[in-house]
Amino acid sequence: MKSFLHHLYHYAAYVVGGAVIAVSVIALLLRFLIMPDIVSYKADIEAAASRAVRAQIRIADIQADWWHLNPRVSLRGLTLAPPGQPVTLSLARVDATLSWLSLALLEPHLSRLDIQQASLEIRRDATGKLFVAGLPVDSQGTPNPFPDWLLRQKEVTLSDGRLIWLDEMRGAPPLALEHVNLLVENLFGRHRFGLVAEPPAEAGRHLDLRGELRGGSVHDIASWSGRLYATLQGASATGLTKWSPWSQSAVRRSTGDLRFWMDVGGGQIKGVVGDVAMRGVAVSLADELPDMVFDQVSGRMGWQRKGAEQTYFVEKLVFVTPDGHSAEPPSVRVTVKPTAAGKVETAKIEADSLRLEALTALSGSLPLPKPAHDWIADFNPRGFVEHMAFDWLGKQDFHVQARFREGGLNAGATLPGFSGLSGEIDADPRQGRVQLNSQAFHFVLDRVFRQPLDFNRFDAELSWNGVAEGGYHFKLVSADLGNADLDGHAEGELTWRPGQAPVIDMTAHLSRGNGNAVWRYLPRTVSDDAYTWVKDSISAGVSPDTRLVLRGPLDRFPFDQGGGQFQVDVQMRNAVLDYAPGWPHITGINGLLTFKDKGMHIVVENGDILGARLGKVRADIPDLHHAHEEFLVVDGLASGATPAFLDFVRQSPVNEHSGHFVDTLNATGRTDLHLHLDMPLRHVADTRVAGRITLTDNQVQLGGKLPSLSRVNGNLGFTGEWIRGNAISAQMFGQPVSVSLASETGGKVRATAKGSLSAATLAQWLPATLAKRISGTTQAQAEVTLRQHEMTIDLKSDLAGLAIDLPAPIGKRADLAVPTSISGHDSERQPTVLNFRYGALLSGAMALPEQGAARLGVTFGGDQASLPKEPGLFVQGSLRQLDLDAWRALDLKGDSGDADSLPVRDISLSFNELKAFGRRVREIHVRAHPEKATWHVKLAGQNMMGEVEYGPRPDQPGSRFAGRFSKLAIPEEESVPGTTAQDPSELPAEVDLNAQSFSIRGHDLGSLNLSFRVEKNGLRIDALKLNNPDGRLESGGWLSASPLRTTELDLKVNSGNLGKLMKRLGYTEAVKGGELAVAGKLTWLGRPEDFAIGLLGGHLDVNVKNGRFTQLDPGAGKLLGILSLQALPRRIVLDFRDVFSEGFAFDEIKGDVYLERGVGYLPGLSINGPAAKIQMNGKIDLVREGQELRLTIQPRLDEGVAVGAGLLGGPAVAVGAYVAAKILKDPFAKAASFEYMVTGSWDDPKVKKLPRNGPAAPAAALPGPTPGSAP
Repeated sequence: MKSFLHHLYHYAAYVVGGAVIAVSVIALLLRFLIMPDIVSYKADIEAAASRAVRAQIRIADIQADWWHLNPRVSLRGLTLAPPGQPVTLSLARVDATLSWLSLALLEPHLSRLDIQQASLEIRRDATGKLFVAGLPVDSQGTPNPFPDWLLRQKEVTLSDGRLIWLDEMRGAPPLALEHVNLLVENLFGRHRFGLVAEPPAEAGRHLDLRGELRGGSVHDIASWSGRLYATLQGASATGLTKWSPWSQSAVRRSTGDLRFWMDVGGGQIKGVVGDVAMRGVAVSLADELPDMVFDQVSGRMGWQRKGAEQTYFVEKLVFVTPDGHSAEPPSVRVTVKPTAAGKVETAKIEADSLRLEALTALSGSLPLPKPAHDWIADFNPRGFVEHMAFDWLGKQDFHVQARFREGGLNAGATLPGFSGLSGEIDADPRQGRVQLNSQAFHFVLDRVFRQPLDFNRFDAELSWNGVAEGGYHFKLVSADLGNADLDGHAEGELTWRPGQAPVIDMTAHLSRGNGNAVWRYLPRTVSDDAYTWVKDSISAGVSPDTRLVLRGPLDRFPFDQGGGQFQVDVQMRNAVLDYAPGWPHITGINGLLTFKDKGMHIVVENGDILGARLGKVRADIPDLHHAHEEFLVVDGLASGATPAFLDFVRQSPVNEHSGHFVDTLNATGRTDLHLHLDMPLRHVADTRVAGRITLTDNQVQLGGKLPSLSRVNGNLGFTGEWIRGNAISAQMFGQPVSVSLASETGGKVRATAKGSLSAATLAQWLPATLAKRISGTTQAQAEVTLRQHEMTIDLKSDLAGLAIDLPAPIGKRADLAVPTSISGHDSERQPTVLNFRYGALLSGAMALPEQGAARLGVTFGGDQASLPKEPGLFVQGSLRQLDLDAWRALDLKGDSGDADSLPVRDISLSFNELKAFGRRVREIHVRAHPEKATWHVKLAGQNMMGEVEYGPRPDQPGSRFAGRFSKLAIPEEESVPGTTAQDPSELPAEVDLNAQSFSIRGHDLGSLNLSFRVEKNGLRIDALKLNNPDGRLESGGWLSASPLRTTELDLKVNSGNLGKLMKRLGYTEAVKGGELAVAGKLTWLGRPEDFAIGLLGGHLDVNVKNGRFTQLDPGAGKLLGILSLQALPRRIVLDFRDVFSEGFAFDEIKGDVYLERGVGYLPGLSINGPAAKIQMNGKIDLVREGQELRLTIQPRLDEGVAVGAGLLGGPAVAVGAYVAAKILKDPFAKAASFEYMVTGSWDDPKVKKLPRNGPAAPAAALPGPTPGSAP
């Protein structure tokens, strides 16, 4: 051993020593012989390199030096051109440091290879072959040794290079990496590298690629294995798609930062793991599936291949979908194993912290088997899975384990739907177990319940297992549930076998239940109509105890034919039952609701219906399930106050059939009700109703314009179609009446009342001033028809027994019968219309709208009045006689006056005789209508023909009266007892009256023009003019209103023929001819029409010329007779009887007349005639027809002309003439004056001759006012 070691040591020493000597020799050769002259070897080096790489190598410059103890060769401007091709590799500088291992390896071996500014092209042709700098990596025949030689070098660096990738196989554009820096370390088949570069902007910003691979020759890629690592900042999948095979198949688009690891082996990619932070991502896991699209994605993703299995996974994945949804960071792993045909054989899904809604939204893009896709689409699983493992084992075999919360599934054909569940599940197709709890459980089972069920408390344990014949046995171990409707507990079992009905055994107890929720829990086996009735009818109430028993095969439910048991008992408290549409609710119900077999039964122990207390009430639906027609039968009794039962009728269909006649009724008293209903639930409109209402001592207010009833007693029977009542006793206005009523077709109700109608009753409907003029009692009958808030009333009476103390033609005696009727129609949509008739005298038609003015038409006479088309009062017709004075004498003012009284629009009346203001007018027609505020009146008749306007004065207070008459005849005035003079303040403020032909008391006075104004203290007469062919009167004056009413007139009368004027005034023609001129002022107490001789005062200036007093007969011409001197021959004997007996002619009568209280004072009236000259002084009493006159007569015997005229209205002148005639009897008297005193009456004047030279009579004998002293 020692010898062996000794020899080995010497052998090694020799070898090492020889090697050192050889290396030293080579080093010396290199140092002193080769390296200094390296340029001379350039051609040899190019040829050797070209042979080595099998391409033409050209070197621009070559240098040699030492790098530490190793020789180094620097090449500049090196290019490589494959045979027949242009330059494919260009190296600016290459520094090759030779390793001394080259001596041992017998080939050039570099300890370091540094390449600067290299431009390298790597290409894959259409067949998939790789070429580096134009040289094939794996060529047929003898392989190119250069690539493998390069991989055996210890270290290769590339600085600031450029790398171009051409992929002709994919048809991709060139990929150029700029500023490439590469470090490759090779050691015993392990290859480590690192590369940084700048990719094209469309692919990313910065590339960092590293790797560690194991492999021998590049010509045997399948034997290589290892891991690659890369980061790419600002990566764009759209850009990378051009060059990256995995990007083309999976990632459609994205932008962001990538970091990934790739495992390779056997010439394939085994797996990819990447950390991503991307935006705008679209990923496709299979061409036939839609893309998964995200706004943002971050987390770890990966794909692995293991044999035929492929696994896709994500870890802590955070993503935001385009609709803004995100989820807790889940971890999901999906493993799929395809069959040889490419279909999915098995699949496994594992998940943690998974929001199922997110997975469901993405499931369409996952490579799952079609049944799984269909199941997810149909059931839409949702909720949060804390942990889940789902194995799809092919066909219908699976196994699932999960722990979840807020879970939910859509309802399917066999599975119920639910949401809000938390719990655990462990199930496969053969058995399973579910532990559930929830505080917001939503349950859907359309095959059983019409409505989803919601619970705010649900704790349950359910298990199942397969049984023989492919069936299942389900066991509800326990279920505690509660919501706003109920609190309770349930348990039970259900067995199901294919082809057989499920068999159930279930019990439940509710400690709390709401009546208005019963309908939600009715099974679908209950008919739709019955279900709807329960839903709409039980609207309130609670149940402290509800119990359910359900046993038997479900195909025999509800077990009315036996074979099982179904019963639900609900204790009701304060329930509300709306038993039929349109009928009042029953409230406050205490009783029992039972669903048993196929029927439903409600027994009400007590309750209320609109405040009326119920007795025993029962409601039944005998068959909820199978009947051809489900019937609801209701029987009940109720008693209480009448208002409750009026409300009952108002809120029931009876009201519709009875024309809503109870809508306006109010009543007090007691009422009993018995009600029976038969209601077909499928045809509610065919409900049969029967009932009876008994009224006891009720007080009924009919409402509206109808009177009230008291002490109402009787029965009303009703059905759904009619209501009837006969001989209902009552009192109306304190009088007994008998009332009958019955409904008719069309929703009408006709009521008839018969009884007494007293004056006291009518007084309630009439103004007080009119009511006090009616007395007595009469019989009347009223018929009222009601329909849909419409009312028609017909009231008839002959008024026998009733006296009306009013003037004709309205007034009547109590024993006189006047058929009277009032009919009316009242409607919500139309104004109230009334028609009335009072015997044959008058009729009326009136419309009273709710808003606006009424319309009233009144017709006097036999024709029925028609309703005016416009608002207001319209009066027409004819009356034989009307005494307006009698009506004016009545005090009918006061409460009948109203500022809102009906405005008169038109009056058209004809009268055979009309009495007004003490005068009678015959055969006259009056037509009047207002225009704005002014009345226009047309009068046409025997006495008058003309038009009148009466209305407010423009721009001044007060009213104006204007009359224009072609004919105006004022008849004689009759005394009207009780009438009083009209106050001027009551007259129009301004009156303007014109008549072409004016007459008064039958005397034609010609044309009339009268105008006056009402002033503060009286009446100002601006003009009073009378004009006719015989004379003209002009006057103006004043009527004082206070302190005494006095008329004052300034008077001017002119006539060219006094005789004719007197005849026109109604006197005999006492004067022939005569030219009259009178001016003065007259006054009297009272109105102008109150003119009387005894009231007359004033002053007149009288002047009459060229006339003659004629012979007058006694009577109306007494005064003028005196003035004519005709009577003197019978009183004194004179010698010139023949001169005066035929009258007295005069040339002029002139003087002043003063009047006071009907006495005329003549201070000196002169009469000049051809027979004599007469001077009068004294007074004439026009009232007592007496005189006290002193006459001075100077006869003119030579003239032979008789005095033949006198003064109209001038008694002093007439008396003077009369006395003169007496005195001038003796024609032979000497030509001297004579004086006489005339006293006595006009019929028997006393003439006394005074001594010729005797003393004058004292002034006191002829008292009279001095001029101007008359009142």
